[in-house]
Amino acid sequence: MWREAFALDWTGRPRQESKKDPVCGFWEPISPDVLARAQNIRPLEHPEDLMAPIWESDEELERFLADVYAARRASRSRNS
Repeated sequence: MWREAFALDWTGRPRQESKKDPVCGFWEPISPDVLARAQNIRPLEHPEDLMAPIWESDEELERFLADVYAARRASRSRNS
């Protein structure tokens, strides 16, 4: 469905969108492309921007993953 819509710009201020901007109801199907256009989403230019220094070392990450996998195996064996 295409209709005039009310939305907020990137600063949070109200803005009037074009009548050609897609606006769908909650239960209406919408493609990812249309949703991205409606939300003004742009492709990620620098994937490294998503990096975060969560673990201080590779060993710390490996210990964390080992604990996660062990917990999952234990949970699976209890549930079967």
